[in-house]
Amino acid sequence: IVNSAHFDYARQAISAGWNVIVEKPFASTLAETEELIARARAAQSYVFEAMTPLYMPNFRGIVERLPLLGLVRLVQANFSQYSSRYDRYLARDVAPAFDPACSGGALYDLNVYNLALIIALFGRPLSASYLANIGFNGIDTSGVMTLRYDGFCASSAAAKDSSSPSFLMIQGENGWIRTDGTPNELRSFTIALRGAEPETYALNRHAHRMVHEFEEMQRIYRQRDYTAVEDGFAVTRAVMAVMEKARLMAGIQFRAD
Repeated sequence: IVNSAHFDYARQAISAGWNVIVEKPFASTLAETEELIARARAAQSYVFEAMTPLYMPNFRGIVERLPLLGLVRLVQANFSQYSSRYDRYLARDVAPAFDPACSGGALYDLNVYNLALIIALFGRPLSASYLANIGFNGIDTSGVMTLRYDGFCASSAAAKDSSSPSFLMIQGENGWIRTDGTPNELRSFTIALRGAEPETYALNRHAHRMVHEFEEMQRIYRQRDYTAVEDGFAVTRAVMAVMEKARLMAGIQFRAD
């Protein structure tokens, strides 16, 4: 379903007593996000955002090796792929992925993956801004988010109007970590420390990118691990807060605002 419908469908499901898997982005606004989280807590519903890379063994491998880099100084991320709907958009035929009324755009469709990875690794930034290429109907077809942390800065780019190799690069004083491929798949990562040969890891057990998240969601539910649910809420809320503030600063208005 379109991004703008996530909130209402999830709210109805929680109210009906269901546990819920919500496609990214979790909602259109921070207010919607906070309402869903509050309803889930009140009902003790197991509500998950289907943010695939955060459930993958490769992500845990990056977390475990991150301290080897020493002080982090720079983070770069890019998720760019020419949308199959972009030619239609250029002809003024607007699909939901390019419609502000449907909470579309590069930030909420693609950059959300980059931001989820960065925020899951480093927490919420001290500040954020968004420099976007805005189309004829006010939607962002591509753009760059800049994030300021204590001691380093990060840039997070995404595009639906052009393509390039996608990656996440973390640069520390002792070396770097780079992921290979799009962040929603997180197929492998390479770590290179000063004075040592690069080492590449492919720790995911399954070829399909969604299997790990379903396995982990099943574990969380069976073990009644609501702490893990709360951990997911914390990342989701931080990502939505950063995206909404930056989006509004860039002048991108959704119908849900």
